[in-house]
Amino acid sequence: MTNDVPDAQAIAQLRASGVDATRPCELAHYIYFSSETDADPANQLLRSEGYSIELRPSATGEGWLSLVKHTIIPTSEAITSVREHLSELAAAHGGEYDGWEVRIEANTASPDPPEATRLAEARLS
Repeated sequence: MTNDVPDAQAIAQLRASGVDATRPCELAHYIYFSSETDADPANQLLRSEGYSIELRPSATGEGWLSLVKHTIIPTSEAITSVREHLSELAAAHGGEYDGWEVRIEANTASPDPPEATRLAEARLS
């Protein structure tokens, strides 16, 4: 059984802030690897599946971050499916999936526009 509570909470946060979560948006997923060499096979596979990848040293300086990006409509089912896939892929290549975030442009046509972007995230750590 999966734990999709963080996904559902983040989507609820988007909706509560007035963001139209029925429109496609870019999600960024965080996968950590101990080395660049460990990350390469997973990143190659993800690129072949249509994801874009930014590989960079992790913020802690230990290991590497694969920032995996793609565009989808952020439904609970879609995000849970992608999260499960990326978690399994990360584990199969010695990595660790750490969660996702989404940044969506706010509706600037509203009478009381919110800040320029909204951020929701589901972190697993």
